[in-house]
Amino acid sequence: MEKAMLLGGLREQKADHPIIAEGLRSHDFAVLYLAIGAARAANPKLYEPRLRELAASPFMQALADMGIETWQLRDLLEAKP
Repeated sequence: MEKAMLLGGLREQKADHPIIAEGLRSHDFAVLYLAIGAARAANPKLYEPRLRELAASPFMQALADMGIETWQLRDLLEAKP
């Protein structure tokens, strides 16, 4: 829960922090989702390689195709830096 709160705050502040990279490797969907948003807000060029990996992964493609589009997951993953 603490990671999710921190990542949400980093996204709002557009601030970079090592926890973003950690969150981008998380198996917890809420943490991963918030880490993607924080990475896009803080420093998208730095995190672009990992974000591309995530966008291409079968797991994330399946999530995006399952109707979680209300969270705009596909748009968040495919946003241009």
